[in-house]
Amino acid sequence: MGCGKRLIDSMLLKAAARIWPTSFHEDMLIEEISELQEKLASLSIKILHCRRGRIDIDLVAEEIADVQICLEQFIECHELYDAVGEVRKGKINRLIERIEQENYELR
Repeated sequence: MGCGKRLIDSMLLKAAARIWPTSFHEDMLIEEISELQEKLASLSIKILHCRRGRIDIDLVAEEIADVQICLEQFIECHELYDAVGEVRKGKINRLIERIEQENYELR
């Protein structure tokens, strides 16, 4: 994603955070996570089909996008960019350590 696109996305999230109350964004996040859980639960048997190449990943892509947008709005509303960034960095570092323990060469 280009720098201009990220800037526009950031501006949109800031605008949404200021237009609607925080409780609205929290409710939307809960709703979108619930919808994603519902979609994933209904697809549990299809995971086996996926191994045989018989699943359309687009079935959950829309719900994932909804959750991602709502998470970003939640982060904006609660000014959590730094906190989430630090926790994410730690988790990425832990993942790197686990991969290295498996003697897998990162490329």
